[in-house]
Amino acid sequence: MPRIIDEVLIPPKDGRTIEVKKGQILRVTDVEGEQVGDMVVLNLHDLRERYCAWLSAQLLGNLVKVPILYSNPPYIRPLLTIDEDRVGVHWPGGSRCNRAYYEKLGKQGIIGCQEILERTLYPYGIEPHSVPDVYNVFMRVNVYEDGRRVIGFPAGKKGDYTDFKAHLDCLVAISACPDDVGQTNNFKCKSLLMQVLEK
Repeated sequence: MPRIIDEVLIPPKDGRTIEVKKGQILRVTDVEGEQVGDMVVLNLHDLRERYCAWLSAQLLGNLVKVPILYSNPPYIRPLLTIDEDRVGVHWPGGSRCNRAYYEKLGKQGIIGCQEILERTLYPYGIEPHSVPDVYNVFMRVNVYEDGRRVIGFPAGKKGDYTDFKAHLDCLVAISACPDDVGQTNNFKCKSLLMQVLEK
């Protein structure tokens, strides 16, 4: 049975951070099911090093299945790797909802994961323009031959989780995605749980 070192509950439409030391496991749990988390990962001791979506996809040769989260150039090394996955569906592409996205849908004054992550990371000295790429935990995206991406219903069920093993000391921030008004992603926003484990 893994030992819990730390845990943080992320309320719906909000964000939280947690520190994960090298060799520890970050478990992200879909508490109630059918929720998406936008996760950013940074080197705890050098915040210039962070998850890079395009490089991870390039090195692994796959736009959808990215079990190793590589850091940006010039570092280019694993930050986290998937250790155990009860869901198996994530979107590693780096995108996140934001104020402009909602305005395009005709919804004014709604904040997205970008703004939530800005607020969550600001105490660590990360400015809004420096919020890293995100790894969308439990997000289902269908990619078609004509290049279209269509967001599907979240893949996680109640209690499902994904474990990520840390290769460096990492700072992880997750937004419990607030997108309950999107055209293809209508769901009731719920909580996510982050736990740091030693197995």
